[in-house]
Amino acid sequence: MTRSEEIARNPFDQFPMLRWAASVCKRGLGQPLAGIHVAFVLHFLTDLLPFACACKELGLAVDRAVFFFKSEYKYPYREAIRRWLEGQNFQVRAVGEVDRYIGEMESTLKAQGGTC
Repeated sequence: MTRSEEIARNPFDQFPMLRWAASVCKRGLGQPLAGIHVAFVLHFLTDLLPFACACKELGLAVDRAVFFFKSEYKYPYREAIRRWLEGQNFQVRAVGEVDRYIGEMESTLKAQGGTC
């Protein structure tokens, strides 16, 4: 099994402190990420998987989150991480699509009577 497959199968195994931090936050704050939209611009490194899991545990809905990546960076596990995120139903886009995403989000929120 490759490292990316191992991390995808058990995201917290290699990052136990992140699991601990998520559980402490959840006990103290409940689900602080529930109901909000989040756009992440992060490096596509292996610690992104348990980070995404921790965000879900803290209430982040996958349909309200998008992960942007820099396509010119040659991350060793980028495609495996991308497949995992998409397999969890997160949106994944190249960072060059940020402006388009913001426009889409503004239109969606305005149609729902909200603001940005």
